[in-house]
Amino acid sequence: YSYNGEAIKPAVTVKDGEKVLTEGTDYTVTYSNNVNAGEAVVTFTGKGNYTGTITKKFTIAPKPITVTIADKTSVYGEAMAELTANTDGIVNNDTNVYSLATDASSTANVGTYPITGTTLDSNYAITFLNGTYTITKAPVNSTGTDMAVDYTAGMEVDLRQMFSVDENAGEVDYWITYLTGDGSFTGAPYLYRIGKAGTFTVKITTEETTNYNSGTATAVLTVNPGDPGIGTVTAGVVNDTLETSAIVLT
Repeated sequence: YSYNGEAIKPAVTVKDGEKVLTEGTDYTVTYSNNVNAGEAVVTFTGKGNYTGTITKKFTIAPKPITVTIADKTSVYGEAMAELTANTDGIVNNDTNVYSLATDASSTANVGTYPITGTTLDSNYAITFLNGTYTITKAPVNSTGTDMAVDYTAGMEVDLRQMFSVDENAGEVDYWITYLTGDGSFTGAPYLYRIGKAGTFTVKITTEETTNYNSGTATAVLTVNPGDPGIGTVTAGVVNDTLETSAIVLT
């Protein structure tokens, strides 16, 4: 017999020698412990012309079922997906039949982790078909902010101030490049020496790490023409002729 969620009452035959006795007339039958898996008891009690009590035992085996655990995936640092499984054979609306677990977590490194099951209900003999939990790399959410400055000769701009890198990514290496514009990087890879006024499209690229994908962001640096440093111009007139030597810069 196998567990089915209901009381199991095997058919019985009681004899007196070759004579088959009649239930209800010659004896009564009661069952105990006959629902859950384990050892059940049948008690026969004489009636009418029969007296005495006899007990017999039978075994209820756990119901064999298969639990197929679903594969799951989530992004590093984000909420975990709910662990689920497909199950055939659970009866009687039984709950808490098994549990699922994995070593994957929102802070676990990118990779694959087995999802396993544990039997909680002794009425079932469960075969678990394990699933796989996959943690994928997260994007580094870099953002760029446009900036405007006034040009001065030999000026250098720290391009780092134009970008922010996702603080959740921790210490992530990055590099900054210019896509358009007239200038050059100086000793530091983020100090940009401006050659002249204009617009400069700047890009930041973050390095791929164990748990984060490489990412990029762009921003526009506008360099406005600066004050040339020339004040007022006065000219002297000699004999109705403009003399260049008479031009004075102040």
